[in-house]
Amino acid sequence: LRRWIAESLALHRQYRGVFRALLQEPARHVELEELRAQSLEKIFRAFDDALASVRRSHFFDARAGSLILLSLLERGPDYQFGTPYDLGEDRVVEILAVLIERGLLGREEI
Repeated sequence: LRRWIAESLALHRQYRGVFRALLQEPARHVELEELRAQSLEKIFRAFDDALASVRRSHFFDARAGSLILLSLLERGPDYQFGTPYDLGEDRVVEILAVLIERGLLGREEI
């Protein structure tokens, strides 16, 4: 999980503008909007499948979890998680991993 998060963050940092456009701005051109919608659906489908495969003793809405996961990955690194200090990349990865493990994957211990 941590390696995947680190790789995702590195990719996100390199292509931040592309990600923001993909997630926030409807494209002006029909073909680009179709590509944007298809890309988002593929992302959500992959996240939905991964989150739905986790066995739980309680109800869990996989699509809501996917939205939270995408939000954490897209916006989380830009925030300092309640601390006035700059956090290194390793610390950001660890914080995101714990949030994902405990909040979305239902793991209580790391």
